[in-house]
Amino acid sequence: MKICSHSAPVRIDVQRSIIDDQALVKDVEELIRQNLGAEKAFEIVMFEWGQRFARAASPMLRERVGDLKDVEIRVLTLLLDLPDHDPVDLPKGANAILVTHDLTPSLTVQLDREAISGIATDAGTRTSHVAILARSLGLPAVVGLRDATSRLHAGDQVVLDGSSGMLIPNPSDILIEAYTDRALREAADEVELQHLVGAEPVTLDGVRIILRANVDLPEDAEFAAHSGAEGVGLMRTEGKNTLPASESTSSPSVNIYDRPLITCRFNAGSSRASSSSGRTRARPWASVTSRPAH
Repeated sequence: MKICSHSAPVRIDVQRSIIDDQALVKDVEELIRQNLGAEKAFEIVMFEWGQRFARAASPMLRERVGDLKDVEIRVLTLLLDLPDHDPVDLPKGANAILVTHDLTPSLTVQLDREAISGIATDAGTRTSHVAILARSLGLPAVVGLRDATSRLHAGDQVVLDGSSGMLIPNPSDILIEAYTDRALREAADEVELQHLVGAEPVTLDGVRIILRANVDLPEDAEFAAHSGAEGVGLMRTEGKNTLPASESTSSPSVNIYDRPLITCRFNAGSSRASSSSGRTRARPWASVTSRPAH
């Protein structure tokens, strides 16, 4: 598997279609003609659209509320000439768990993974953008908790277990020790698995298995190539629109040559309820940082 990085437009179809929607443009222009500033006009229209999408009967439309909020943040950042920055200002090594109502895709990938050890959200499902991106970023995550932001406070100690979908406040010393030991064991298992890279995937009865990887971010493809994947089983092009607003028209992309590649250009979402998401990996205790998503 050969990987080549270069700059190319990466706006996804869903969010591009929002910006290009003539009804949205007309609504914004109408407010501007009423002497509202472009920034305020756009904010009002996006709020109204978000309310309509949130009340929609279609699960597909309800899933698009996050895309609307992401587009709103990115466009307002450009209109107001605001600098891009890490949405959570924490020192590296803070080992903090971010507890928030929800996160947009672009805010998720801007998180400093040297400061944030995990994510917990009130909203979301197993198939939501934040859950998918958290897995790709290697961040344990539990979503759909409903009231975590109201029950926890900054500085609380918690255990976040992405494999079982649990966020345990005020863990005992015994529980902290148990999860720390588990994390060390799983880290050792990952090292052992590295020895299997390059091994022929053949069953005991001689059947060869084709191993392909799911790709949500460009770095996923590099990881898949180094892990022995023979191609991409599913590449979500919608996950590529996750860069800061200043880079919204051009960003690193990934080309994979001489290997099968299956893409998903639009994810219609899912109505299935789920309370947890994340890597099958425990995370030792950490401080909690509570921060609203917008």
